[in-house]
Formats: sequence, C-alpha cells, structure tokens
Amino acid sequence: GDGSPFPIDLFKVPHHGSQANVTRELLAALDCTEFLISTDGSRFGHPDEIAIARLITSGPGAKVLHFNYRQQRTSVWEERENAQQRHTYICRFPDDDESPLIINL
Repeated sequence: GDGSPFPIDLFKVPHHGSQANVTRELLAALDCTEFLISTDGSRFGHPDEIAIARLITSGPGAKVLHFNYRQQRTSVWEERENAQQRHTYICRFPDDDESPLIINL
C-alpha cells in the first residue's frame, strides 16, 4: 500500500485487550474509531489498562469502545469522566448481563 492507515468501521481488539497485542504500531496502521473488546476478564484480567489507553489516544476522532461484558476492568473506563472529556470517547455495554452486545454499523 501507500503507507496510509487502512480504513475500517470496527476493529475487534486482539487477545482480549492485551497490551502486548494492542500496540501503537498496529493502531497507527488503522483508520478506525470503533473498537470491540471481547472479554469477561476472568482468566487473565483483561483488558489491560495500557491497551485501552492506546485505543482512546490513537489517531484523530472520538472513539467508541464496545465491551461485550460489564466488569471491573471495563466499567472503570465509563466512570472516568475526566478521561472521557480529555480524550473524547464513549463506552458501550450490553443492556444487561443476559443480553448480547449488538453493534450497529
């Protein structure tokens, strides 16, 4: 390619939001503002805080973080009002613990 970031509508974050797999280099290669983080956090404690910070600070534009579970390591990002205002992002979760996350693109 010509080195320009690849445009995509939604990026499913690799390895449940592991900081080793969500690198600045990977995000620089993408033109994307919506990210899906798929993990209940039970096995490895994902998503990593550093990985989420990289997502919300990557590239221009407001970000949308789609979490398929509301749990301690995901709901904290919704509670950080100062971070949301500073980096312009919102969090989306399933309506309840029984419902799947539905993403309309």
